[in-house]
Amino acid sequence: MLGNEKKRELDPTVDVLRQSVKNLECLPDNEAEYERKQLKELLEFFETGIEVYEELESQTPNSILKLLGQTLKLKKRVGI
Repeated sequence: MLGNEKKRELDPTVDVLRQSVKNLECLPDNEAEYERKQLKELLEFFETGIEVYEELESQTPNSILKLLGQTLKLKKRVGI
């Protein structure tokens, strides 16, 4: 189910972000610097989310729960 939503909603959004970043890269460095930075960060956020989704999609529910448990333990140790 999430795969269809990803194809329908996330993939086109990422495509638009990539094209927008590409278009802004054509401008001189002193123009649209803020917009370029913001769009790059947003694109990185989406790409990271998709990468995490794809990795989790290939895992079993038990392995995901184990990973989350280990993450919570590490979080407590680090003090976050």
